[in-house]
Amino acid sequence: MCSASAACYAGLSILGKLAMAGGMTLTAMLSLRFLGAAAVLAVILVLLRQSLESDRRTLMRLVILGGLLYAPQAALFFTGLQRLPVSIAVLLLYVYPVLVAVFDWAFNRRLPDRRTVLALGIAMLGVALTLLPQPTSKVDPVGALLVLGSATGLAIYIVLSEGATRVVGARLGAMWIVLGAGLSFTLTGAATGTLDWQQAMTEPLLLLGLIIIGTVLPVTLFLAGMARVGPTGASLLSTLEPVFTVALGVVVLQESLAALQAFGGVLVVVAALLVATRRTAPEAVPTA
Repeated sequence: MCSASAACYAGLSILGKLAMAGGMTLTAMLSLRFLGAAAVLAVILVLLRQSLESDRRTLMRLVILGGLLYAPQAALFFTGLQRLPVSIAVLLLYVYPVLVAVFDWAFNRRLPDRRTVLALGIAMLGVALTLLPQPTSKVDPVGALLVLGSATGLAIYIVLSEGATRVVGARLGAMWIVLGAGLSFTLTGAATGTLDWQQAMTEPLLLLGLIIIGTVLPVTLFLAGMARVGPTGASLLSTLEPVFTVALGVVVLQESLAALQAFGGVLVVVAALLVATRRTAPEAVPTA
C-alpha cells in the first residue's frame, strides 16, 4: 500500500506536467484538484461512518495551514515543474524529509542526532550534483530555486500540521487541509482572472487523474499502509516516489538524467532513507 502510494504521488508530477502542457492554468488545475479531492475524501469518511467535524479551532487551523502554507508550496513546485524535467524536480523536492528534521529542531527543540546531521550533508551534496550543468541535461536555476522553495515549505507544513493532524486524525485532517488549499487557489484564481475552469474541464481524464491518482489514492493508501507497517516503515517506503518518478519520466516523457545527476539523486534518496529509519522518527504526515 505504501509503495502504491509512492507510485501514485510519482504519477502526480507526470499528470501535472501534461495538464499544464495542455493549457490548464495553475490556479484552475490545483483548485479543481484540491476541491475535488476534499469532496472525495469527505465521501470516504462518510462511508467509513466517521464524523466530518471535530474541534473547530483545530479544523480552522488545518484549513489555514492548507490555504496559507500547503497551497503556496504546491504552487512553487508546479511552477518549477514547468521549467524542469520531472525527474530533476522530484529529486530536488525530496530533500524535504531532511528539512523536516531540521525544522523539527528549530520549532520543537528536538535536537537532531548524528544520523540526521549526516543525512543533511549527504542531501546537500546530492542536490549540488543534481544541479551541476551537464551536456545532455541542463537545469534551469529559477526552476530549481522554486522547487527547493517548495521542499522548504512542505517541511514547515509537515512540522506545523503534526499536532493538529494528530488531534483530529489523519484522514479528517487531510480533508480539511486540501479543502483549505482548494479554496486558496480558487480565490487566487478569481482575483487574478486565471481561474479558467472551462478550459480545465476540456481535459476530464487528466483532471480525474489529478484528483484520484494524484491525491485521494496516495493519501488513503499511505494511511492504510502506515497502519500496518508503522510510521517509520511508511516513511521508508515513501522514498520510492523519486524512483518511480524518474522511471515514469523516462517512459512517458522520454526524459533522461546524466550519470552525475543520477548519482546526486541517489544521494538524496539515501539521505531520506537515513532520516526515515531513525529510532526517533516522528509519525509520518500525509502530504496530500
